[in-house]
Amino acid sequence: LLLLLCLLLCPMGAWGQQENWIDKANTDWYNSPDENGWYHISTAEDLAGLAKLVNDGNDFSGKTIKLGNDIQLNNTSGWESWETTPPENSWTPIGVSVREPLVDYYFRGTFDGQGHTIRGIYINTSDHVKGLFGFVDESGKIQNLTVAESYICGKGNFVGGIVGQNRCGTVSNCSNSGTVTGGFRVGGIVGWNTGDILEQSSGTVSNCSNSGTVTGDDYVGGIVGLNDYGTVSNCSNSGTVSGETVGGIVGWNTAGIQSSGTVSNCYYLESTCEKGIGQDDNNQAANVKVKSEAEYKSGEVLLLLDITREIWGQDFDKGYPVPLGSLSAEEQATAKVYSATFTYTLPDAQEATIEIKYGNSGTSLTAPGVEVPDGYTFAWDKEPDKFGTEDLTFNGTFTEEPAIAYTLTINQPENGTISATADGKSINSGDNVAEGATVILTATTNSGYHFVEWNVVSGNISIEDNQFIMPAEDVTIQAVAHMLTKIEEKAATCTENGNIEYWTCESCGKYFKDKDATEEITKEETIIKAGHQPITIREKEPTCTEDGYTGDKICSVCQTLLEEGTIIP
Repeated sequence: LLLLLCLLLCPMGAWGQQENWIDKANTDWYNSPDENGWYHISTAEDLAGLAKLVNDGNDFSGKTIKLGNDIQLNNTSGWESWETTPPENSWTPIGVSVREPLVDYYFRGTFDGQGHTIRGIYINTSDHVKGLFGFVDESGKIQNLTVAESYICGKGNFVGGIVGQNRCGTVSNCSNSGTVTGGFRVGGIVGWNTGDILEQSSGTVSNCSNSGTVTGDDYVGGIVGLNDYGTVSNCSNSGTVSGETVGGIVGWNTAGIQSSGTVSNCYYLESTCEKGIGQDDNNQAANVKVKSEAEYKSGEVLLLLDITREIWGQDFDKGYPVPLGSLSAEEQATAKVYSATFTYTLPDAQEATIEIKYGNSGTSLTAPGVEVPDGYTFAWDKEPDKFGTEDLTFNGTFTEEPAIAYTLTINQPENGTISATADGKSINSGDNVAEGATVILTATTNSGYHFVEWNVVSGNISIEDNQFIMPAEDVTIQAVAHMLTKIEEKAATCTENGNIEYWTCESCGKYFKDKDATEEITKEETIIKAGHQPITIREKEPTCTEDGYTGDKICSVCQTLLEEGTIIP
């Protein structure tokens, strides 16, 4: 039954005639550490030598291995079909479990890939705990490494693209784009990420990405298959994940009285699987977000993972975010992301508008569109062209356009002055006035004259209430004022009307009460009506013996009898 299961999971297993790299191992480098005590490996044979040394019991505790070159373990042409057509060489993980005697050999040193890539890993076996590294234990660190164009298949338990089982170790800045398949607890980066309850130490997977296909029977994750008393943070998965209980980041995240798995700030592509964590016993699902392809390609996920853009990068021409540490210097230069900050303040706005674009060095950069209000021009302080090798800033400025102006000519009268303002600003005859400006006119006449009306000599305007709107043409205006004649006061007589003192305009026939023509009156209001000044004379009261008399009414001025009296008996 086990044999059948292995055939189903790994159909091309170790049944073909293959060579194993462990048989070609070179360990000479172990005899030549540098002045820092670091070991340097640069060939497939050197890498196999590391596997041989660890699997023979050297855990490299306190030691550091530096990878000096990219390594190719097989011709990777057609690697996608290795499930059925195996390559020439198979790989034995660094750190294995031996059954006789029963012992697990762990890697406890530091493996620094220095941004290099290992290609062509082929594992197809019935054993557990498979990956580039099998067992990594406390103090073990795997960092700055990419696994690509590889096929890693284990019987069922603890299969990962980078590490099969990470117990209290650290896996950081690593990427996998190869195929990982197995039965249970399968992850694109780590199969089983766990810790030590007694030592209060947990396995850590951080700043890692997977874009490869990950498949298994159950508990399958894009980054980690089983996260048991481990920590997964700042990771991204864009590879397809399939199986019974699957998650874009973690297949099974456990919870217990003393041990629980934690997951934070992780993201996965929406098309890869339905959930971020397949089985979440510790309520960490809220810390895993699904993102669309557009959100990935725009750089949004990159910024969520690393707002500083110092740890993560993204080649926008190729696709998704990747840890910079897993890339070569040349690849880092291509994937390093720079910002272009565009700042401008709209007229009358209280706060500045800030827009930020992101891109790779040397790629095209265009400024954002800015809606320019009428009457303004807009310009950036420098013209955007391409992203450089440092963050860029651009400041935009709005400049008010000078309005199209036309000449206002004021023909000053001999008998007064005309003053004017345009939009509240004093102007003189011959000044240019902007189209649409409100012009207010004031006529001041000399003493003895009065303002009659405005005369438009040229220009299509209508003056109402002493103001007009400047048209799109030159304008000439003048004031019409008339001379006033003073009429002296004349007293009325008994037979002839008199008049008050007033001023009159012979040209327009108007009357004014004052010499400055501020109070217009009617002609009737100037007349003092003529009339006698009646008094009564010869008035007599009747007595018992004599008649009385009502009295005669005469004019006190001219003595004319106005009304004869009557006898009062």
